[in-house]
Amino acid sequence: HGGIYTTSEDVHRFLRRLIGFELLPEAVTRYFMELKVWEEEKFAYGYGFRHWDLPSGQHAVGHMGAGSGSSARVFWLPKSDAMVIVLSNMQDVAGDVFLEVTKRMAG
Repeated sequence: HGGIYTTSEDVHRFLRRLIGFELLPEAVTRYFMELKVWEEEKFAYGYGFRHWDLPSGQHAVGHMGAGSGSSARVFWLPKSDAMVIVLSNMQDVAGDVFLEVTKRMAG
């Protein structure tokens, strides 16, 4: 069985450096993040980045996933420049926590 080993601080540092164009040139980063494919009305993808119009009305850009014994939601909210990082050692927990956090952030 696989697993995940990271901290929210590590993920935050990585994402801040990525969107600050410290890891890849700005043109490459923007190209990866651009909308490429619409999955549904509120979900779209760039290359590895999901764009999500949240129920709270916020737009989020990031990535999410789950597997046996873990789940994660890692998103940047461009309008407020906030990061929301939820890491869990349970498969289907991060999504609900993420939506609750962003709902409370929106007021």
